[in-house]
Amino acid sequence: MASHQAIGNCTPGAIPYPVIFGAEFVAIEAHPVLNYTGSDIESRLWYNHGLLPNNVSVDFCNVTLTHTHPGKNDTLRTQIWLPLKPTWNSRMLMAGGGGWSAGFDEAAPVMFGSLTEGFATSSVDGGVHIENATSVASWALTSPGNVDYNALQNFAFNGLIDGAIATKQVIESLYGHGSDYSYWNGCSQGGRQGYMFAQRFPDIFDGIAAAAPAINWSPLLSSSTFPQQVLFELAQNGLNDFPHECEFLSLRQAAIAACDDNDGLMDGLISDPESCKFDARSMIGNPANCSSPGEPSLISEAAALAMTALWKGARTSNGTFLWYPHGYDTNPTDFYGTLDNTCSDNGSCVPARQSLFTDWIRYFVKKDPNYDLNNMTRQDWVSAFYAGKREYTSIIGTDYPDLQEFRAAGGKLLTYHGLADESIPYGDTRDYYDRVAALDPALRDFYRYSEAPGAAHCAPSQGGTPTGLFAALVDWVENDIAPETLVARNAEDRERLLCQYPKKAVFTGDPANYTAEDFVLERMRKEGKEAVDLDLDDPKTFAFALAGVDRVFLLTGYTVAMLTQSKTFVDSAVKAGVKHIVHLGIFGEWDATDPHFVWHQLIESYIKASGLAWTHLHPNMFMDNLLAATDPKADKLTLYVENRRVGWIAVSDIAAMAAAILRDGPEKHHGRDYWMSTDVLNGSEVAAILSEVTGRSIAFNPRGPDDFKALVSAPGSGAEPWYAEGGVDFMRQVVDGRMGYIGTIRDDIPYVLGRPALTFREWATEHKEAFIKLASTRD
Repeated sequence: MASHQAIGNCTPGAIPYPVIFGAEFVAIEAHPVLNYTGSDIESRLWYNHGLLPNNVSVDFCNVTLTHTHPGKNDTLRTQIWLPLKPTWNSRMLMAGGGGWSAGFDEAAPVMFGSLTEGFATSSVDGGVHIENATSVASWALTSPGNVDYNALQNFAFNGLIDGAIATKQVIESLYGHGSDYSYWNGCSQGGRQGYMFAQRFPDIFDGIAAAAPAINWSPLLSSSTFPQQVLFELAQNGLNDFPHECEFLSLRQAAIAACDDNDGLMDGLISDPESCKFDARSMIGNPANCSSPGEPSLISEAAALAMTALWKGARTSNGTFLWYPHGYDTNPTDFYGTLDNTCSDNGSCVPARQSLFTDWIRYFVKKDPNYDLNNMTRQDWVSAFYAGKREYTSIIGTDYPDLQEFRAAGGKLLTYHGLADESIPYGDTRDYYDRVAALDPALRDFYRYSEAPGAAHCAPSQGGTPTGLFAALVDWVENDIAPETLVARNAEDRERLLCQYPKKAVFTGDPANYTAEDFVLERMRKEGKEAVDLDLDDPKTFAFALAGVDRVFLLTGYTVAMLTQSKTFVDSAVKAGVKHIVHLGIFGEWDATDPHFVWHQLIESYIKASGLAWTHLHPNMFMDNLLAATDPKADKLTLYVENRRVGWIAVSDIAAMAAAILRDGPEKHHGRDYWMSTDVLNGSEVAAILSEVTGRSIAFNPRGPDDFKALVSAPGSGAEPWYAEGGVDFMRQVVDGRMGYIGTIRDDIPYVLGRPALTFREWATEHKEAFIKLASTRD
């Protein structure tokens, strides 16, 4: 719809009330806003983008909806900004809030920034009409002792889903059609809200950008009071002198000095907090970097114990872990930091109680606005921690790890968390990602997470934030280009590479002049090897990875994507001047018809035609599969080729062959096909050997190709359809004899390595303990 038509429809009478079951809309305001520059927006921070643009004006239709839930005596508002100039890009974006604000003023920077790119954008107040995003005093209780649970539910999720549905209906009313794509963008509370949508309402948004999310709301807010709780406990025991800010900052700087170069770059950041073993207590009595009148000259015991609490996480009095620690380079004295304090001119200090955190215990856990947190014992505090978690996780928590409905709806979720976040520990998000991964090992298909060294809470900082995160999300949603890395930029426009967790970036460039390309993956660095980032799905990574390389070992996954991956990689290898490719193929005859085998043979032919020196490795069945895909759980071994005999090879022997060939070079191995199949055994014989090695009675459970097809076709299996069908076809050909050669010995290992290959018994003996553990695991 043309802009002038949209302006004509930007009136209350032209926009019908949205229709939402259980909600009643009672008011609508609508008017055009012309030449708006966003100059009245206090914060210039545009989450997951960077800073708001200057000297840009927009025209938009400003719509505000008011609705209630009949019988609940509540009032909720939704604010919608619909672009007139620039014209609408047929996308919707909902912006999140921060602290105890569901949106509105907190969402204004994201809404304005999104308007400049043509998004129709909205936010909600969640039924909570407050000026102060750090306090709930005006709405948490209906009376002392009685929580307003309806208000909390409106804030936590009801107001958000109502606002999202209403926004979609208003967009259609104004423009005459719905949006092509719908997005969420938020940080902190806005991150929690994004996760809430993925879990509770998985079909609302195509893409969710949720940075530094407050996933575990109750444990987070309670644990944020823990470092100050330690200080008050010390005061209860006679240690009444609260530390100065400069003591905390002195300890922070000492930790950075001790652990900064763990990533190979002295840049004032700690990129690997788990490797940092700095102990604050070792600094007690050491000089403090304090210079103002009334400030101490030495680091106090109280300061060291408070920072230890910050770095070790919330714990019971006997040391039992309760919640996650903050990073060593976190600034705990920031406004939303957990050790913010107030000092008088005479040098005395008291902790500055941050209502964002303390209100949770005071109003929601204790339900008493006058509750005195300063006199809590450790047991009082621990009891409050558990009480809040029990009562409110189902309302405002967003830690449900099963995201299968979100995956099935086609959604994409992209998150980063700063390792120096002063408000929300990064371990909170890491723990959630790990729990999702435990349920769905293929979660990277729809959910990716990065950790940003030195990044503070939702804001530009010394380490920098991934300003291109939202753009990467749009590319993922609309073009199916998944982000393998992100680039973080700080205020000085210095770059560093962020890998997708659990990968980490390690620095290898010039400390005085570096960019994101000077950071490489850590996966081989700890083994004393150089490593570069190469993604077979991203040809842009090939040239950098292949620079100066003359021999490569090419191993791809078993999906149809291996054809494109291998062709583009070989082409890049030719351009980069590579001389020799060693390729891991299959144990197949020239007239193979199984899809997996055919894919490999096409790749082998392409490599031969490339002009590069080549060597092809042909391994038979991997012994190591018995430790993973076909492991003998509950003393039962299941194979899907009935009881046919097949050849076996240890993966360690394949690796040794590849390494030897690369080391010897093409002069010795060019044009050679090496076959690797040692012991030929059926399932009964494999089970018998495993029983002898482990001392357990492992039975063989023969199954056929149809059983395998049922397994990989089951909902939630995660198997790619092409790969699954190829696997079924392979097993059928083994069973019916068309691939009878799988049951033969062809062993070139002695000719290359000068030693025999591992027998199955030798290999099983090496892995005895692993098999005992697997065999004793319940099926």
